[in-house]
Formats: sequence, structure tokens, C-alpha cells
Amino acid sequence: MPDHWPTINEQIMEIDREIALRYRVYPRFVANGKLKPEKAEWQIRCLKAARASLLELKGQRENAQLAAL
Repeated sequence: MPDHWPTINEQIMEIDREIALRYRVYPRFVANGKLKPEKAEWQIRCLKAARASLLELKGQRENAQLAAL
């Protein structure tokens, strides 16, 4: 396990992994009554929003670096 704070790219990759995992397991959770469909959709939507926020932050940082050149 790395001993550094996760970079933005690493955070995005983890969110992508988690979203893919939830798409695989949530249908079973919903079918078994462990999770309501609306809650499953909401949780995935929240992860996608977090991913979008990180991508926006990444873009802002990249633009700031280019402007500093």
C-alpha cells in the first residue's frame, strides 16, 4: 500500500472501481431486498458526482499549471 496521500488520478481510479463494483453487486442486493432500487441509484449517482468533481478539479489544476508557464 502506498505511503502517500492518493493523487487525483488515483482517487478517480478508485471511484471508477467502486462504481463498477456497485453495478455488479447492487442488482443482487436489490433482488434480495437488502437495498431499495432508489437507494442504489442514489449511491451510484453520488459516486458519479464525486468523480465529476474530481475531474473538474483536475482540469482546473492543469489549466493553472499551463497558465503559470
